[in-house]
Amino acid sequence: MMKKMILATVLASTLSFAHAAPYPKHDLSKIVTPTSVNFEMAERVYQDLSRHAAMYPTQFDNAKDKNLAEQEAKELARIFNGLLATQIITPQHDGYRAVLHRAARVNWMAHNLDVPQAAAATDQHYQTLLAHCRARKKRT
Repeated sequence: MMKKMILATVLASTLSFAHAAPYPKHDLSKIVTPTSVNFEMAERVYQDLSRHAAMYPTQFDNAKDKNLAEQEAKELARIFNGLLATQIITPQHDGYRAVLHRAARVNWMAHNLDVPQAAAATDQHYQTLLAHCRARKKRT
């Protein structure tokens, strides 16, 4: 009986470490250019971040991967926050709600990676999203 418990414990701990895959490096400079925003690239980075940092505690193979993800989360949050703050994306755009939601989720993951002020940005984006949805509902 004791051997089975030890084996189960070893397997469980091995499987939890096997869950985290290496975090890939991205070239975030390709997301925003002087003439366009590459939302497909932003989505790829978002998906990779999600696999590792959407839940707390985050899941990384090593500190180097976690540090890379933290830097990329900061940069992706800066990009999404900037699209909204500079009004490149406004409530009149069809994708406004999607960008607000992505901004909130990216900041949420940045918060999970202990990025300062990310939780406040998450809250701000969700509050804006809720207000926008309420306003649209009143108009219809």
